[in-house]
Amino acid sequence: MKLTGITGDRRRSRHLLGCLAVTVTLVWPAATSADQLPKGAFYLTNQFRALSGECLEGNHVAGARGGTAFMDLCRAVTGKMWRATPVGDGFYRLTTRFRADFDECLEGNQIAGAMGGGAFMDRCQNVSGQHWRIMPAQDGYFHLTTRFRAPQNECLEGNRIGGDMGGAAFMAPCQKVSGQLWRAIPVTD
Repeated sequence: MKLTGITGDRRRSRHLLGCLAVTVTLVWPAATSADQLPKGAFYLTNQFRALSGECLEGNHVAGARGGTAFMDLCRAVTGKMWRATPVGDGFYRLTTRFRADFDECLEGNQIAGAMGGGAFMDRCQNVSGQHWRIMPAQDGYFHLTTRFRAPQNECLEGNRIGGDMGGAAFMAPCQKVSGQLWRAIPVTD
């Protein structure tokens, strides 16, 4: 599989990922609005892991890494294909194609909360930890926070495959760090 990414500074990186004949081409939008994500499926990557060719994956409640969402090599797999569904007031519910039929959503709890602070897949419910807000940052990137953690100023952070929390994405104090600067790249089937 070949992955081509273009960062905000227009540097190109190419990664050969395995022997699959599937190509994932990441084309970065110029900007992301606070109240708009791609209408269809999209990949989520961040500034820190984009050049390494990593995207956020949401597996399942008892799946890989105990159900936590994690950074892994970008591949055209349904666990990396996200969809945003508006829930009102500028918030969205995030699901993957892989878990949508099982009614599972991404939940961001708290630093020392469920799953040790890791963001995780759980049964979709009307809970504030599953209501995500997109907050614009610089150069078309955005921060992700939940209705539950917004008052504490905590954002989703995606580190590296073997990094903090074993590569799990987690809630941490919102900062201007590359692991918290996300982009949504439309999936082109």
